[in-house]
Amino acid sequence: MISKYLFLLFLLFSLALQAGVLPAHLSDEQSYLSGFIKDEQSRNDRVENTDVFSSITEDISLNYQYRPDSEAAFPILVYLVPQNEVEIYQTKKTTDGFFKDVRKKQVRFFVHPVSQNAFAPYLTNATLEKNWRATATSSYRSLLAWNTDSPQIYSLKVSLDVEIGEVSRMLSRAQIERATAVSYLLQDTEKNQFARQGIHFIDEPVSVFLKNYQFGYSVREMPKLPKGSKLVPLFSLYSKSQGDSQLQKQIDRSSLSAKEFVLNNLIKPLVEHTFYLGFEHGLIGAPHEQNILVRFDKGKMSRDFYYRDLGSFHINRSLRNLKQLSSDFVPDSFEEKNKPGNKLEIIENIQDYLLSSQFFALKRSLRPGQISDAWIEKETFRIVQEQILKYTGSNVSSWLAAKAAATKTARKGLAKQCRAILD
Repeated sequence: MISKYLFLLFLLFSLALQAGVLPAHLSDEQSYLSGFIKDEQSRNDRVENTDVFSSITEDISLNYQYRPDSEAAFPILVYLVPQNEVEIYQTKKTTDGFFKDVRKKQVRFFVHPVSQNAFAPYLTNATLEKNWRATATSSYRSLLAWNTDSPQIYSLKVSLDVEIGEVSRMLSRAQIERATAVSYLLQDTEKNQFARQGIHFIDEPVSVFLKNYQFGYSVREMPKLPKGSKLVPLFSLYSKSQGDSQLQKQIDRSSLSAKEFVLNNLIKPLVEHTFYLGFEHGLIGAPHEQNILVRFDKGKMSRDFYYRDLGSFHINRSLRNLKQLSSDFVPDSFEEKNKPGNKLEIIENIQDYLLSSQFFALKRSLRPGQISDAWIEKETFRIVQEQILKYTGSNVSSWLAAKAAATKTARKGLAKQCRAILD
């Protein structure tokens, strides 16, 4: 009798937690978010190569309702802060009505409940706005949020006052400035250039941090998709939490072998994107399986990929100089270390974030024996060789030689930059 009573309590608790996840009525353009948040929260096996990366699933001191796997909605703190107490970085005006009250000269400031004590001393002049709820996506501090009086969903990256994977998850001014710099670059670039390559971005057109405590939040602009389309995070594509992975099912429905499918639809485009973004636009990213989403159209995986977390990108001025592209879109007020520099980690990021994260998880999503880690590394390096030859003119036979060729090419842009300063 007691066990039956406890089971009933657990069931009611579970239903209560899940009852508020996303409003019932979403616009047609946002209707895909229901499936998206389901993937983010429940189809995330957290496949990690802990030889390379610290685990992000161990030793997390976080209330269950704030974790993605709870699939719960919770109240989020939304403060109305005097505008003169915050710094606003804004690359588009389309979100003005959401975060800013121009008439009252106030700004909405989103605070995760676990960060309330960290922010409280700096919000003494703020008032709380009611009726806001949120639910965690896969990355704990990235949320979908909404006001209960409106069906509109907003994607936010907020400060989380905990350490995950041995890293503080407070969203600092430095991270915000890096994301904003990339957002400026996106506004400065003809988007069809990216779209023709199958590259899209989850833009971060607005960020806010407190002047006296330089942490805050960013607004992410989730894309509007046609009916019948959806976005699937790559870790969800690989997830085996409910039987065969979605990737395995896509392979089974195709006329291709597992090797042909993953090579043509994942390995090749993702390696090529890394080189294209670096050598054509000076964008150096961290392409692990949490940062990339793939679009599905009518149940079929497309070759259109959406890159999120702009703060994980660095802008390389040297590579942009080679293409005669300006890097002067970044405001002078940014800290010097967050402006375009000469950081070049294309080869290292392919080895770490593609081979040791993205493709590490990919291989384990398939049935045993279909592909091997050795085959993945061989094919990845073959494409790296092709791309190095394309962008640098060098034939390389090792990862070290590939890195040297990329560095040598970037230095040509650096020399060009120095000559321009002297002139």
